[in-house]
Amino acid sequence: MSWLDETQSFHGDKMLQFKPTTTQGPWQWLSEVRAGQSGYFLTGTVGDTSLWRLFRLETDAFHRAIFTLSPLRLSAGCPQADFSALSDPLLAAELAAQYRDLCASVMGHGYRDVVTKARNIVEGLVSARLKAAGRASNRDLFGDLQAVKKLLEDDKHRETCGWGQLEYHLAHKIRLVHGQTHPTQTAKTGRVLRPEFALWSRT
Repeated sequence: MSWLDETQSFHGDKMLQFKPTTTQGPWQWLSEVRAGQSGYFLTGTVGDTSLWRLFRLETDAFHRAIFTLSPLRLSAGCPQADFSALSDPLLAAELAAQYRDLCASVMGHGYRDVVTKARNIVEGLVSARLKAAGRASNRDLFGDLQAVKKLLEDDKHRETCGWGQLEYHLAHKIRLVHGQTHPTQTAKTGRVLRPEFALWSRT
C-alpha cells in the first residue's frame, strides 16, 4: 500500500480529504519501525484476518511514507489446485507437494520461496503439456517455452496447439521474476527483488 497522493471519499453528504502520511508524525507504528519492530494496522472488524503487518517502510523525496502491508493471516488461504489430470502420477504428486509448499511460503511471507515454487510448478506443467501433445520436452523452462513460441507462430498449429498468448507470456513472466532471485543477477543488475512484486507476480 502506498499513500503518495491525496485521497478523497464521501461520508454522508460531506467530502473527506486525506493528506498523504509522512514519516515525521508521532504515530505508534513509526516508533515501532524505528525500534526495529513490526507495526500493525487493523482494518475492518476485530480479528487476525483484518490485521496487517507493516512489511516495509520507505520514504520519497518529500518524506511521504511508502509502506507495504502483508496480511497476518490470509482470509481464505490459497485456492485449491488439482493436478490429477496429468498422465504422470509421480509428477502430479510432486507438483501438488510444491503447491503446498508455495502456500506455506505465502503464509510465511517467504517471497523468494513463492517465486521459486511458482517457477517449478510452471516448468512441470509446461513440460507435461508438451509431452501430452507429442512434443519433446527440453527439461528446461526456457527451452520448453521456445517450443511453445514456435507452435504459436506456426499458422498450421496455432489454433490447435492448446496454448494461448496469455498463457505463454504469464509463464515467461514467472521465469523472468525467478531470475531476479539469483544472487548473481542481483549483482549484475544492481536491483533486488521487491517483496510486493514477487508476491504479486505469482498470480
